[in-house]
Amino acid sequence: MPEMGEYLVGAWLKLCGSCELIVYNQKLSPRGIKMNEVDVIGIAPHEKKAFFCEVGTHLGGLLYAGGNEGTAQKVEEKFKAMIKYASTIFPEFKIQYMLWAPYVPEGILTGLLSKIQVRLQNEDINVQLIINSEYTSRVNQLRMLAKGDTRDRGEPFYRAMQIIENLR
Repeated sequence: MPEMGEYLVGAWLKLCGSCELIVYNQKLSPRGIKMNEVDVIGIAPHEKKAFFCEVGTHLGGLLYAGGNEGTAQKVEEKFKAMIKYASTIFPEFKIQYMLWAPYVPEGILTGLLSKIQVRLQNEDINVQLIINSEYTSRVNQLRMLAKGDTRDRGEPFYRAMQIIENLR
């Protein structure tokens, strides 16, 4: 079952990112791929675009085992698994890879993540870090859409935002 942070990303992809299809917790084939799932995939079939998202909704700060270096290594492994999977499933699509995290402590970890981003971009792999203020900006985009919008859009996180933003 998707977590609330994954629903947030799915809502943004659908309502702001022009994706028609949102897939949560897509299991990856076991052949040579260490990571077992992609948190969120957004698909815009008419544009031949797909978004593959790792979502780390750690409110105390993004941190996996092994401290900053272990966290960066795990994120890079997740990106590599997504890249391998996406290239076999969507060979003719333009793929955008994203890390979504509301809080990543500024300093060593943000530096390590930026290095991963640059390294992958040097291989013509489009990677975005939707972290900290950029994450907040994306949430605020959804908030602005939700204000005054009462139509059910089929996204649980967005529906909760609509309720909050339309209180009387």
